[in-house]
Amino acid sequence: MLDFTSIGLAFLLAIVAIRLFRKKLNSRNGTVMFKTYLISILVVIPAVVIKSTAGEFGINQEVTTLFGKIGYATFTAFVDEFNKYIVIIAFLYRKKEFDEPLSGMILTTMIGLGFITGDNLIHAFLPEDSYADTWRMYTGIAVSIPIAMSMGFYTGMSKYGMDTDDVNSLLFRWRGLIIATFWHGFYNFFLFMEEYSTITPLIIIGLLLLLAHLVNIVFKSLKLHSRLMTSRRKRTILED
Repeated sequence: MLDFTSIGLAFLLAIVAIRLFRKKLNSRNGTVMFKTYLISILVVIPAVVIKSTAGEFGINQEVTTLFGKIGYATFTAFVDEFNKYIVIIAFLYRKKEFDEPLSGMILTTMIGLGFITGDNLIHAFLPEDSYADTWRMYTGIAVSIPIAMSMGFYTGMSKYGMDTDDVNSLLFRWRGLIIATFWHGFYNFFLFMEEYSTITPLIIIGLLLLLAHLVNIVFKSLKLHSRLMTSRRKRTILED
C-alpha cells in the first residue's frame, strides 16, 4: 500500500509544482515542466540496467566493510545523478526556460520527482523487493527534491550571463553533478547501514548541512532572479 501511495504523492507534488512555479519560467508555461517529469520517469530504466549489470559482477549492497558500503553508495548515487544530468544536457539545457539558477532549480525538481516516481514504480512491481512498501519510498521523495535543486542551481548558474560553451560553464555543471552525487551518496549510505543508531549523530549533522545548503542556494537564486528581472525590464524600456 505504501508503494502506490508514494507514487501518487510524487505525481501530486509534480502537479503542484507545475501550478505554483510555471510563472517563474520565461515562457510562463508548465508544458516543459511536465515533459521533464515524464522523461525523467523513463530515465530510471537505464539507471536500473546499469546497477543490475554491476550487481552481476558483485557490485551490490551485500558488501560488509565500511569502505565497501561507502563505495557502493557513491556508485549508485553517481549512476542515478548522471542519468538525471543527461536529462538536463540532452533535453533542458538549450530550452529558453532554462536560463538561470531559479529556473534550473524548478526544472530539476521535476527531474527529481520524475526519477523517484519511476524508481518507486519499479520497486513496487519487482517481486520480493525489500525496498517496496517501506518508509524508504517516502524518504526518497523528500531527499530527491533538495538534491535535484542543488544540481539545478549550479547547472542554472552555468547559463546565467555566461557563454554556455566556456570552461567556467562546464565547471558549474560538473559541480552540480558532484554535489548532487555527494548528498545522494550520503543518503544511500544511510540506507545501506543496518545499525542506524551508530550513525544517528552523522545523519542529524548531514540533514542540518543539507538544509543549510538548500536555504543558501534558494536565497541566492531568488536574488539572482530579481536581478535578472530588473535587467530585462530595463532592456524592454530601452527597446520601446
